Order: sequence, then C-alpha cells, then structure tokens
Amino acid sequence: MKILFKSILIIIAVSVLFSFTACNESKTSTKNPTNFKTLAFKDEQIYLPNDGATKISKLFEKFTGDSILEVTVGILGIGYKPVGTGDVKKGLLSFNAGELLQSDLIDSGTLFHAYFSGESNVGGWYDDGNNVRMNPADAKSNIVTLIAGRDENGTPNKGVIKEGFNGNQNSLSGEYIYYIYTDRDCTISAMRKEYNDISHVYVNFSLNLKKGWNTLCKTETYTTNGISTYTMELKNPDLRWLILDL
Repeated sequence: MKILFKSILIIIAVSVLFSFTACNESKTSTKNPTNFKTLAFKDEQIYLPNDGATKISKLFEKFTGDSILEVTVGILGIGYKPVGTGDVKKGLLSFNAGELLQSDLIDSGTLFHAYFSGESNVGGWYDDGNNVRMNPADAKSNIVTLIAGRDENGTPNKGVIKEGFNGNQNSLSGEYIYYIYTDRDCTISAMRKEYNDISHVYVNFSLNLKKGWNTLCKTETYTTNGISTYTMELKNPDLRWLILDL
C-alpha cells in the first residue's frame, strides 16, 4: 500500500502542484477517536481517482458500482488472512473487524520493515533496522489491508485506502490512515532520519498506542524545492475512502 500511496502522490504532484493557488481537500478533526475495540464502518462513500484533475478539489469522483471487499492482514509466509467482513454496494463501503487473534499478529521487526521503511526498502525510519523501537519489545500488532479485487490468478489487483490531500503553490501533502491493532498498550518511537542524497526527511515520533485498533496517520509532503518530508502521528483526520489499482 505504501508504494501505491507514493505513486498517486507523484502523479498528482506533477499534474496539479503548479496549477492552483491553494486548496485543502482533507480536514483534520480533533474530535475523532484514535482507538477502537472494533473497526466498524457503514455505508461510507467510496471514490475513484480522477486522472484528468488539475485541482485538488477535483481529484476524486464518486464510485457508484459494487465491489468485493476483503478485510485482511498480511502474515509473512501465509499471505493475506481474513479478519473481518465487508463489501461495497452502489458505491457505499461497509466493513467490520473485531479483536484479532495472536495468530493474526506479527512481531515488531516484521511490522517495522513492512510499514516504516522507505520505498523498495531504501531510506525510511527503519533503514538500518534499529531506529524504530517498540516498548514493550514483545508487543505484537498488525495493520488491516482492504482488497477490492483479484485477477484471474487470484492476485490482489485493487485496494482501498483512506487518504486526503492539501497544498499550495509550493507544496503538496498527502495523508493516509493505517488501522493498526495491538495486543496491549505500547509505544512505537523513532528518531529523525535524513537522507540528503535523495532529499528525504523522516521526522521523529513517539506513538502511544492502546490495546485494540488505533489510527496512525502518515503524511508525505513534497515541495517545489525537491524536499520530501514524512511524519507519522496518532490522529484520525476526515479523509476519503479511495479504490485504486494495485
């Protein structure tokens, strides 16, 4: 999913960044909870990317069709394991995922490698394998993956993510929600990492997660001077559900 997110940001940046004065597509809410016992969404509108958009306000168009929706988590050596139920009917998304089993969860090293490293495992907070820490170290977790389609070989070819964009003439930012489940209260932290050769900056963070489902918000900001900045926060902004080709 992180490669998918990066790809759509780059496409939008190229076609949109220099063509508008200012716009804010996502809205940050301080009232939205960040911890849940159960993930439950009912009849929420889902969108498709509008490839011809030249303004952030026109980036998405409503999806009105039907789609499967597999609610899964990734397990090394197994693949995608179902952990809930869901569907998309007439463009409206619904799904549920409750308490996960220990067999649904992964250790912190596997989690960090998958979600806190850079593109193609180059850069990122987890570049050297030591910069991201879990406390307590033996806490286990996993992040939900929503599959909206498979090809003739059964390989996932469509996914659903929750994201939003905002920007001005000098920068474009994209936000993406990770729904992460942890088997206990824990803290994930990382120190700042800078990669001057590729102009990437990964900002330090400390995330105090509660047992159950939590919302991690990753923000990627691209500027006209070529600097890319990445942050990870425990927050739950009002974003849109988007279905994309994988």
